[in-house]
Amino acid sequence: MGFLQPAALLFALPLAWLWWRTRPTPLGARIVRALAFVCLVAALAGAFLPVGRPGRDLIVVVDRSRSMPADSLESAEELLRLAESERRDGDRLAVVSFGANVIVERAPSEDAAFDGFRAQIDPDGSDLAGALDLALGLVPRGRPASILVLSDGAATGAIPEGLAQRSLARGVAIDVRPSPRASSVDLSVDRIELPETIGEGEPYQFSVWVRASRAVSSQFKLTRGDVVLSSGERLFEPGLNRLVFRDVLERGGVAEYAVELEAQGDATPENNRGVGAVLVRGAARVLVLNEAGGPSTLAQALTERGVRVDVRAPEDLRLTPLALTTYRGVVLENIDAGRLGEGGMTALVDFVERRGGGLLVTGGRASFGRGGYYRSPLDPLLPISLELRQEHRKQAVAMSIVMDRSGSMSAPVDGVRSKMDLANAGAAAAIETLGDIDSVSVIAVDSAPHVVFEQSGLDTSRSALLSRVRTIASSGGGIFCRVGLEEAIRQFADDPRLTKHIILFADAADSEQKEGCIELLTEARGAGVSCSVIALGTDSDQDAAFLRAVALAGEGTVSFTTSPTDLPRLFAQDTLLVARSNFIEEVTGTESRPGLLGLGDLPTGTFPALGGYNLTYLRPEATAAVITTDEYRAPVLAFAYRGLGRAAAYTGQIGGEFGGSLVDWDSFSGFATGLVRWLIGTEEPGGLFASVERDGARAAFRIEVDRDAPIPAQLGRLTASALLPDGSTRALTFERTDASTFEATTELARSGTAIATVTLPDGSAFQLPPVSLPYSPEFAEVVGTVSPDRLLRRLAQDSGGQVLASAAELFEGSRGDLGSRPIVHELVLAALLLLLLEIAFRRLALWGAVASALLAVRRNVVRALTRPFRSGAPLEPERGATGAERATQAVRSGRGRRRGTPAVSPERTPGDLSAGLEARSEQPHDAAREGEAEPASESSPRPSHAPEDAPRGTLSNALEDARRRASDRLGRDR
Repeated sequence: MGFLQPAALLFALPLAWLWWRTRPTPLGARIVRALAFVCLVAALAGAFLPVGRPGRDLIVVVDRSRSMPADSLESAEELLRLAESERRDGDRLAVVSFGANVIVERAPSEDAAFDGFRAQIDPDGSDLAGALDLALGLVPRGRPASILVLSDGAATGAIPEGLAQRSLARGVAIDVRPSPRASSVDLSVDRIELPETIGEGEPYQFSVWVRASRAVSSQFKLTRGDVVLSSGERLFEPGLNRLVFRDVLERGGVAEYAVELEAQGDATPENNRGVGAVLVRGAARVLVLNEAGGPSTLAQALTERGVRVDVRAPEDLRLTPLALTTYRGVVLENIDAGRLGEGGMTALVDFVERRGGGLLVTGGRASFGRGGYYRSPLDPLLPISLELRQEHRKQAVAMSIVMDRSGSMSAPVDGVRSKMDLANAGAAAAIETLGDIDSVSVIAVDSAPHVVFEQSGLDTSRSALLSRVRTIASSGGGIFCRVGLEEAIRQFADDPRLTKHIILFADAADSEQKEGCIELLTEARGAGVSCSVIALGTDSDQDAAFLRAVALAGEGTVSFTTSPTDLPRLFAQDTLLVARSNFIEEVTGTESRPGLLGLGDLPTGTFPALGGYNLTYLRPEATAAVITTDEYRAPVLAFAYRGLGRAAAYTGQIGGEFGGSLVDWDSFSGFATGLVRWLIGTEEPGGLFASVERDGARAAFRIEVDRDAPIPAQLGRLTASALLPDGSTRALTFERTDASTFEATTELARSGTAIATVTLPDGSAFQLPPVSLPYSPEFAEVVGTVSPDRLLRRLAQDSGGQVLASAAELFEGSRGDLGSRPIVHELVLAALLLLLLEIAFRRLALWGAVASALLAVRRNVVRALTRPFRSGAPLEPERGATGAERATQAVRSGRGRRRGTPAVSPERTPGDLSAGLEARSEQPHDAAREGEAEPASESSPRPSHAPEDAPRGTLSNALEDARRRASDRLGRDR
């Protein structure tokens, strides 16, 4: 125990004097008061208890940002191993990693060995200040410690003033080991100066600024999208250099430029590429994606009505958020969702919901449920639902799912789920798509088939099967295809359903036991068994040709995907294809509904019949403009508002095998144009002027409102949705800075271009100018600040640390406890309880009862301890013993006898003191009973038997009686 204020212990002197003055009080009360006084004095002195063993802490702070050298992590791990070898008993080691975020890799510990860097760090930043602050927080106050920083010193945030001094005041030195990149040349793209907004066909000029650390010659290249606009070689002088370019854009939307530099021996090649973007405002344009990317009846009808249309095949245009800014509407004309890709579908969702675009999906054999839209990112965007409802099923299906569970399926996908987890989700999606009239079995295959669930009907076993499928775990080896297919066919042996289908899920680069599979499936096909393949990989992998042949022999489909997250959609799509209930190949009449008026100026006469259509169901929040007249009363044309945009679905085919009647309709051109114009929506409102400025990684958006425009009265609080370069979406809130100006800011953590759209009070959208971060902030050169190396050295100097400390020196220095735990509150509480106890006992007069109870306990204890000396006969004195020894033995013998037991007197020798001692202890009791007071003489004969009521006490009582009798006799003699 220690004391923060030892001088306060002097208060014990007056308290001790006060305690001495209370001597007349019962002893118990005095003891309780003494304890209370001790607790109070210790509390006044600030008592504390030390914690842990003496030792020293070392907190290693490791920079894991992009600007660090490639081998920096290996060097850090080696240094940590050396530090652990130098650690002594009581020493603790902790590790803190930092990039844009800060994480404790390992808390301070004496025992655990560091097993590598495992935490997820955002490398696009260097929060050195946050890492040092966290490291200081890991050290208990009063504990000797030091911090070791492994960094290049290129912090993206300022180091707070006084941080090193605060560390010094706590006695925690900051040692540093700089890790700079070994080069003397640095060439970087400082920025691309572009106008924020231009008009279509408007020529403009822009500048690219390049910074060089010294004179260097370098190649440069300027691109817009995939088009190279300029290239060449240039001598760059030390400092800033300007490159001037000119361009003209004939299409609206956001155009992104990129500049690349090539310099030999560049210290930081990561900042040799920069990007910038400009917003081109122009007339609305519509993108039509169809099978071949050529002219179609729909595209021709729109063009004839003055709509600007671009017709492409899905493979001809990469659907990205930036590419879609060129368009106000997109039409998917009987397109399989797989051709769009998961990224393309996600971009379309953002285009509609957050950028205010319009989407129209038309029907056909390759669209909607048959086209893989079910469980895709586009599924919730559509105004119709695509599930397979039981009441419309005509034929039951027996399905067997053969799944790869080889070792490659254990690979992680997103840090949380593995490939196996997503494959399980795909199988579950297929089972959920099937109905109660169907049956299913699941077989997990590695080097042998493992039946997860026998072929069973889903009317009673669906939930149990789903729970088991979702827990299939990956094992080792590859997938043995033939034994898996044989087991699947065996499962169909006793199933009465006519449609039997196998889904084989395999790795396109790791499929084994291929021999005999084609022959097996050819034979099974004759028995009505079909087979489809879902392959994880690409169609160019080593086993892709074999898997295509398997699907061909089974007369099924084959799908390749490199995105495990796309597996649930592919499983559901194949299941819907097998069910064959979601495309009606019959001529069906139609009926216009009042909802058709909600689309604007469209023909309201008799709508043409359908040659065939996709069976779907209207969502509750959507509106049906046209429905079928058959038993299903299914939607033909439906629409809904989604976020800032609009979505529509036409379940029939436009032209082609099943849509001839529509294109032959006299009002087809007006219908198609009116529908697309509704998708495009209204023009952006006037009277708004937007701008954006970037300062480092911070972007500031500003909106100014024309005071004469009718909009200001409607504006209150503006919000916007920003799509960042990493694909994430961030909500922005604009604050009013004056009567006509709104501002909002956001941080750009990744290189690339961010686009943002403002939501206006009337529900319309207003696109803001784009803002670009040329490259990661980690590689940006901050001019006019302290160099990274000097920053680290100053930290060490101001905190009492050193530079390039060796491993042997890391734990050198003073040693102490882990700290202390104050116990002032506990002591005060104890004193209070003791004082309350003393008051209660005094008020209730309990101290006498406590004293009696303690005396009774004491007598019982002493009686228990002396019980072995009691016997029926006196102890025989040893020969040669002195008189005193014989007297002691006599006392033990006499007092050990039980009350009422005759005492047999041993022979006494002259001068024997035992009889006299016993006689003196017994005679007063007899005299008192007879009313006499004569003392007995030593020569008086001792009665052979003691009186029956003579008290028999313990040894101590006998000695006390003897002492008292001797005192009485001495008084009479005087």
